[in-house]
Amino acid sequence: MPAGKNSIIQHVPGIYRKVITGEGSPKALQVAPVLTQNAYNGEYQIMKTNPERYDLRNPILKTGDAAGFVDLDLQYATVQFTQSRVAGGMITIPARALQSLEAGNSDLSPLEDAVSSVTQHMFAGYTNEFLDVADAGLTDGTTLDLSTPSAEDDLLEFFQKEMRTIQLNSGYRPNVFYCGREAFDKLATHDALAQGVAVSSTETGTRRLGSNDPAFAQEWFRSRLGLELIVDEFVQKNVSGTDEFVVGSEGILAHAQGGSAQSCFKTMVQTLGRGELAGELITVMAKEIGIEAGIDEGSLRVAASAAWSIQVVDDNLGLRIPITLS
Repeated sequence: MPAGKNSIIQHVPGIYRKVITGEGSPKALQVAPVLTQNAYNGEYQIMKTNPERYDLRNPILKTGDAAGFVDLDLQYATVQFTQSRVAGGMITIPARALQSLEAGNSDLSPLEDAVSSVTQHMFAGYTNEFLDVADAGLTDGTTLDLSTPSAEDDLLEFFQKEMRTIQLNSGYRPNVFYCGREAFDKLATHDALAQGVAVSSTETGTRRLGSNDPAFAQEWFRSRLGLELIVDEFVQKNVSGTDEFVVGSEGILAHAQGGSAQSCFKTMVQTLGRGELAGELITVMAKEIGIEAGIDEGSLRVAASAAWSIQVVDDNLGLRIPITLS
């Protein structure tokens, strides 16, 4: 590689956007959309989701008199946020290995593989932090028991009840249900979903999805409840060294919208003062290094860093759902 180039974007054009906002991004970002902020630390003002509501004890009067007006207040809330610098994984690729891999097999892309590896490492860390924030900031709803089969009406009634609670508290209907792979597998084979649902398509006509169709559970949630089912499949080693899914026996039922729109969660990301990648969730850099501790000259070091703040912006807009899996 030409000397002096130290940014991955120069070696792999567009790689930032691809790995950060494209396929492979943390599923939790769909529940906690990015909200860019000019300040690294600061405040975010939102309109409260439980403002003064129409009160039948003080109704609108059919009168032209000023005495008929009802005093209302605009109610706002302030969210404090502090972004934290995060250092993720780092991979060093010796120059000779890089050249050998690229020359010996055209299907191998060690640079892109290194970028993907350090980025996925960071994504798993983000997901763990998101779950910690949800555990601390949300009230638990009713436990969802997926250990035994039950009728479709039971599953519908469960989600409708929890969704009704959120809507009454906030005025907003939940639009996402976030869970892990184990909960998804239970849902995908649930008796309520096993009968299938008719799905219309202009290309294929009407077809019937069943539990053996990977898209079926999502379609059932959309058509029956108006919810987007978000399944997180990240795997990690726990403190005992055992492989496990990052998201286990819990789910998040919430209202999620991007930008400044009302949303239960937001991921605060600074827009200023971070150079060419301002506004990105994660920065991945590749740098050529010299002879250090026996490392071949011209080796490439790929590392990920980030600065974010995951916030429960409004706890009226979501519930943490405990899940019984077995």
